[in-house]
Amino acid sequence: MSDELMALIEQINGSESDKITCLIADATMGWALEVAEKMGIKYVAFWPPAATQLALLFKIPNFIDDRIIDSDAKIIFKLMVRILKPVKSAYRLICNSSKWLESGTFASFTDFIPIGPLLASNPLGKSAGNFWKEHSGCLAWLDQQPHNSVIYVAFGSLTIFDQNQFEELAIGLELTNRPFLWVVRETYMKTSTMHIPWVSTKECIIGGRW
Repeated sequence: MSDELMALIEQINGSESDKITCLIADATMGWALEVAEKMGIKYVAFWPPAATQLALLFKIPNFIDDRIIDSDAKIIFKLMVRILKPVKSAYRLICNSSKWLESGTFASFTDFIPIGPLLASNPLGKSAGNFWKEHSGCLAWLDQQPHNSVIYVAFGSLTIFDQNQFEELAIGLELTNRPFLWVVRETYMKTSTMHIPWVSTKECIIGGRW
């Protein structure tokens, strides 16, 4: 991929009057940012998830030093260093968020530039980047909850829990005695054997007292 991208940029810059002077790439595509660096082109890293997630990744070395997470996390850290190294040296670091959504993160990480949330003008419309059907069944329940009272939990499509981890998290959420929404993949709903009275299997969303 790196060689192909470099060849494409060289082809465009060698034949077009409008030269490529800046490359914007997903922060997880570190190889693309490295290509821009090798070619002397400014590059901007774009972080699609929450800005707080990126801030968390930057803090992994501190968590290891403070023994908040154990040494096994060093494997993950080495992988993240490989991904985030070109991100830290990017000309700009833009995030799919806004200051009012994650004010604490942007106050602490002043290099993060919020440009989102993207698609905010059409939040319930069809998104070309969304491969799974969205469920809106929780919105009526959500509107009935007090402002800033609901805990939202989502681990994306890559995180894997074993049975004990899944049940511990479920019990922990219940013990908070707070209303919450937990987005859970359908596979977990089928494999979990614990009895959870607040499970909504139809929506694949778990909501406290919903």
